[in-house]
Amino acid sequence: MSKTDLLETPGVPSRAAAPSKDLMEPTGPGRVVRLHDGRRAWWRPEDASWGSSLAARALMNLGVGQADRVLVALEDELHREAFLSGIESIGAQAAPESAEMPEEWATVVVTEPFRALATYGVPRARVVLAHGPELGTAAYQWYRERLWHDTVVSELWLVPELPGPIAVPCARGQFHITEDGMSAVFSDDAPVTQVVVTRAGMAGFQTGRTLSRDWVAPVACDCGTPGPAFAVVVDRGAPLISGGRRLLRRDVIDVLFRVPGFSGFATVDLRYDRGRGRDLLEVRVGALPGWDARRLGEATEYALSLHFGIPVRAVGVEAAAGVGVSVEERRGVVST
Repeated sequence: MSKTDLLETPGVPSRAAAPSKDLMEPTGPGRVVRLHDGRRAWWRPEDASWGSSLAARALMNLGVGQADRVLVALEDELHREAFLSGIESIGAQAAPESAEMPEEWATVVVTEPFRALATYGVPRARVVLAHGPELGTAAYQWYRERLWHDTVVSELWLVPELPGPIAVPCARGQFHITEDGMSAVFSDDAPVTQVVVTRAGMAGFQTGRTLSRDWVAPVACDCGTPGPAFAVVVDRGAPLISGGRRLLRRDVIDVLFRVPGFSGFATVDLRYDRGRGRDLLEVRVGALPGWDARRLGEATEYALSLHFGIPVRAVGVEAAAGVGVSVEERRGVVST
C-alpha cells in the first residue's frame, strides 16, 4: 500500500484531531478534499481537470451532445463538479440539483439509482446511473417498472477516490477500464475480487480502503475493447463477514427487492446477539401502501435467512420515507 494513495491510515477514525503524516507529504499546488465517506485525499489541479475529461468522455460515449440539457444530482461533490464541468466542455447545458430546474427542463439526468427513483422519474429524459452494488438484478427491474416505460437507462462506474467515471459498459454490458494512461488488475483470481487501478504519473490507489471498497465480478469479454472487464459491482464498504462467509451487499439488496410489498427503503445491520452467542441481521423494511407491515417483516426474515443462513430479525414499517438501502456492520453494539 502506497503512503500517498489515500491520506488516512486504515483503521484510524476520520474524527481524529491530529492530521495524518501523509497529509504533509504532497508538494506543489493542490487541495485536500474530503471524500463523501469521510476520508481525505489530495488532488492536484490536473487531477480535477482529468475528472472533467472522464465525465465528458463517458457522457459522449452514451450519446450525450450539444443539444442536451443535463441535470446532475450526485451526492459526492467531486463527482458533481466533474460532471458539471465536463458537460460544459462538450457544449451541452448543465445544472446541479440545487438549481431546482423545472421537471421538464432536463433531457438527461445523472444520478444515483435510489435518488433516481425518489425524485427523477422525468418523462422523455435519459437517466444515467452511477454503478454500484445497489444495481442488482431484482432492484434494476424494480427501477425500470417505476420509471417511465420508454426511459433509456445507462450506467457508468464511479468510485469515491476519483472525481470522474472510470468506465462505461460496452455493447455487451461489460465494464472495461480503458482510459489512456490508466491500468487495472484484479487482486486475485476469485469470482469476486477487488480491482486495483493505477494511472501514469499518480500514486497507485485501490478503489477504497476500509470504508469504501469496490469488489467486482471479473468477466472475459471478447467485444474487442482492451483492458480488463467486470460485469457488476458486488460490494462497496467494509467487508461483512459472518461465520467465515462474506455477506455481499448486492445480494442483500437483491433479496430485499424480491420480497413482495417492499417499498425500496430498508436498513440492514449485522449485529451480535450476546445472549445467544451468534450473529444476526437486524432489518427495518418499509412497506408499500396497502401492504401489511407485519407480514412484510415475516417475509423479509424468511427470504434473508434462507439466502444467507443466519438468523434475521425484521420489522416492517408503514409509510417509510424515501428510497434506499443501507447495509452496515453494527456488531460493536450489543443486540439483546
